[in-house]
Amino acid sequence: MLALALSRPVAALPEAGLDLSSREVKAVEQGEVVVRLRNTHESTLKDVLCVGLIKAPADRIWSVLIDYDRYDKIFKGILKTETRAKDGEVEDHYSLLDYPWPMGDRWVVNRITHAADRRSITWHRVEGTVKEVVGSWHLVPDGDETMVIYKVRLDPGIPFIPAWAIDWGSQRVAPDIIHAVRRQVR
Repeated sequence: MLALALSRPVAALPEAGLDLSSREVKAVEQGEVVVRLRNTHESTLKDVLCVGLIKAPADRIWSVLIDYDRYDKIFKGILKTETRAKDGEVEDHYSLLDYPWPMGDRWVVNRITHAADRRSITWHRVEGTVKEVVGSWHLVPDGDETMVIYKVRLDPGIPFIPAWAIDWGSQRVAPDIIHAVRRQVR
């Protein structure tokens, strides 16, 4: 059943960059979260791609993902959240992000666009102390299971973070994003 779900995003969601190897497919089928870091020419940092399977219908997962005012309760590292504006499928959302000492916390207002019919959410930074944020969620339903594809490029605007630290941190933190959604739909 999952093999069918994993073949669908390649054709339906090419912007998600989903081209899993057979080893990665097996890992996702076994409940692991696959994380990839990709170099980009548009940023000093990398694109982070996470793929995980959640044993819940897409509608339940969707309701968690669009509950932006609860992100501070769902995701580690978010201290405060607030909806600033809403117009149909577009929303401006403020987040205060917890950064470790000595860096100091950062904040961002993201413009979020929903496409409920495609189970897709995209966002980008419109203001804040975070230099760059671009990301997306894509849900691929398959009965009572849903493949969740999360992609983000984040540049906190802190010039002295070594590349190895970013890679290490991304590999550790990224799977927690999918795990947090799993916890919410139990």
